[in-house]
This record gives sequence, C-alpha cells and structure tokens, in this order.
Amino acid sequence: MTAPLERSVAGAAEVPAGDPTAPAARAGSRRDVLLDALKGLAIVLVVVGHGLEDTTGDFDANPVFRVIYSFHMPLFMFLSGVAAAYSRDLVSAASIWRRARTLVVPFAAWYAVSYVVLHRWDDIGVAAYVKQLVRSPDFGLWFLWVLFLCYCALGVAVRLERLVGLASFVLVFVLVYEAPVTAYGAVLLRWHLFFFFAGYLLKRARVPWHLWWGVVPALAFLPLALTWRRNADPNFAARLSERLSTAHLSSLDHPVLKAYEYLVPCLGIAACFTVVAAVLRWRRALLIPLLWLAPFTLDVYAIHVYFFRWHIPGLAVVPVAAAAIAGSLAVSVLLLRRSKVLSTVLLGGR
Repeated sequence: MTAPLERSVAGAAEVPAGDPTAPAARAGSRRDVLLDALKGLAIVLVVVGHGLEDTTGDFDANPVFRVIYSFHMPLFMFLSGVAAAYSRDLVSAASIWRRARTLVVPFAAWYAVSYVVLHRWDDIGVAAYVKQLVRSPDFGLWFLWVLFLCYCALGVAVRLERLVGLASFVLVFVLVYEAPVTAYGAVLLRWHLFFFFAGYLLKRARVPWHLWWGVVPALAFLPLALTWRRNADPNFAARLSERLSTAHLSSLDHPVLKAYEYLVPCLGIAACFTVVAAVLRWRRALLIPLLWLAPFTLDVYAIHVYFFRWHIPGLAVVPVAAAAIAGSLAVSVLLLRRSKVLSTVLLGGR
C-alpha cells in the first residue's frame, strides 16, 4: 500500500490553510503544504472562471468554464472545512464574534466599496442597495457570508455532538437543507454546507490521503464535468429520464440527478488532491506560485473583479486572469495591508 503523503514541512505545529480568512503562518511555524497549494489553485480557478465570463461570449458552452464551475466553490468550501478542524473553539460567543469580524465585516465593507467605485448610485439608492444584499448575498462576496453561516452551523453541530454523536452533523445538514427559506443566502448555504462539513469531519478524523485513492476519481471527473451545466440539467438527463421511465423506475430520476450534483464536485475535489499531491511529491517547485498565493486568497477574491472591468477587449483569458491576480496582489500589499484600518475592515484583520 502506498504510504500517506507527508503534507507538512517538518519543524513545528500546523496552522490552518483552507479558510480564506486564515492568517499566514508565523515565523517558526509550518503550514499544511498540500492544502496551501490547493488553496492557491482554488483562487486561480475562481479568477479564471470569472475571466471566462468576461472574455467569452457563450461562456456556459465553454468546456473549461463548465469544468471549473462544476466544482471550484465546493473545493473552496471543503478546504475551509478542513481549516475549521484546526480550531479549538467553535461554539463560544467569542468564536462567533471572531468569525463575524473576519468574514461578515469584509463582506459588508466590499459591498460598500463597490457602490462607490462602480458608481452604483447612478442606478440604485443606498437603501435599495443594502436591501438587495440582505435578501441576495450573491450580489456581493457571497462566499464570505455563506462561510460565516457554515461556521455557525458547525458550532451548533459540535455542541449537539455531545448529546447525539456524529448524527448531529446529519441533523443540522437536514434542518438547513429542508428549511423553507430562499433568501438571505439560505440556498447557497444549503448547497455548500455539505462540502464544509465533509472537509471538517475528514480532517478531524485524520484520514490520510493516499495518491492511489484518487486515480479513479481523477479519471472519472473530467467526462462527468463536461456533461455538467450551470443553469440546466446535465446533457444526459433526458436520456436518463426516458430509460428510467421505460424500466418503470421514474421515481429514481430525481434521486439520481441529485446524486450526480454532489458526485461531480466530490470527484473534482478528489482529483485536485490527487494531482496536486503528485506534483508536490515529484515536482514541488512547480507549485511555488500557488503556495505563495495561498495567504492572499481573500485579497484576490475581493479585488480581482475590478480589474476585469478595465481589461483590453479581445485578450485571451490567461493574460486577463494573470493581470487581475497581479493587480489584486499589488493593491493588497502596497495599500490595504499597510493600513491597520483598511486591513481590519476589508481583510478581516490580515
């Protein structure tokens, strides 16, 4: 059997790597190298995906876009769940306040920045603009808000675990999934909580990652992802429905498609772990840019969209995405992180 991949640089205690709000490792500590590389890869996928939306006409038909969007945010949420497993305090009021300060404050602050920078006052008033965000967080940096909700759900599950064991996670997930609420980020939470809980539980259980485990998921992911559609059923849905109907199994149509919805991102996550772990083992130098980018994921996530508004039409997605990442890093390093106030408000105290 292949030995588990050593995921950390020897020398000291590990620190969180999956949460985009997690601080960089302090001197004398070490980071989880595999998760840092995945974190860097995840933010690159986010930027490239958004770049394809800006540089491609029918981006939903673009195979690269479809592959990226089939799993990139579940990957980020899974990594954030892994980071949560490092926390010793998930249930106290102080913990909730800390998450609010590092996630909700930047979520609200960047929405305000957009109102000014993008001259939104030309088409919407302040009150309507705020109401829009409250009802539909996807108008802003929704990931930060949904991640905060995931931490709240995790706190409830951990507290209930003392009474009912691991069933508490199933209970909380079912309650969230069945809640009759569609506003305030509930739909986004409903989808992403599964991946957050999965990352947390797998990391807490210290499940080792063997390279050979991911061979089949890596091979299966791409063909399945190419059938994925952002706003519609997969390509094979009609044929599946017809065959199930012929076999008098129409009742399985919805469960099969629902399983497919979760299977594709799960395979994508496993494939990423496998590929990145393999590169770390044999060609680690290739991942240095991702490792360097990992501590700046929140910065890039918040800033890169502004650069897309000013890119030169006709450019391919790679130079556009690279310029957006470079510009985001420049703004962060040269301006935001130099100011305690800006760093606290916009980056959660980075």
